[in-house]
Order: sequence, then C-alpha cells, then structure tokens
Amino acid sequence: MFEREGKQDGYIVNYTKKICYALDVTRILSADGTVCDWVDPVSLLLCFGRTGGEGAWLGDRIGVEDDIPSGFVLLEELKLDR
Repeated sequence: MFEREGKQDGYIVNYTKKICYALDVTRILSADGTVCDWVDPVSLLLCFGRTGGEGAWLGDRIGVEDDIPSGFVLLEELKLDR
C-alpha cells in the first residue's frame, strides 16, 4: 500500500480528517484501553470484511509524510475498536 525508500520514520496521515499518528509518538490503545505496542494500526483503520467490520479510516484519503502537514493534528493516542 505504501512504498517508501530510505527514512522509515514519519507520519501516517489522514487527509480527510486532518489527523496523523507516528508510531514513536502516538500511544496505540486496544479497545479495552491497554497499550498495544505490537501492532501498526493502519491495517485495522482501513479494514473491511465479514469478520473485521469497517475500519474508522475506511474510505478516507491516507498517505505518509516526513513532516506533519500544516493544520493537521498529531494524535497523542489512538484507540482501536477491536
């Protein structure tokens, strides 16, 4: 889905919602509120299927940036619904 070379740090950006997260900054929380440091949530945010339901970012414009775009909010935490 994302093809990058070189620098691996960066921000996963939701252009539709004007928000972003970074794995080294944003705390990823499971549905029960515990820290979930074993998953990159992009697959859950974009999922669609019989067993997975719909992800919160399904249908949104998503990208990767080296810097936070102007006017966007960096999420301090991101709670996954599954």
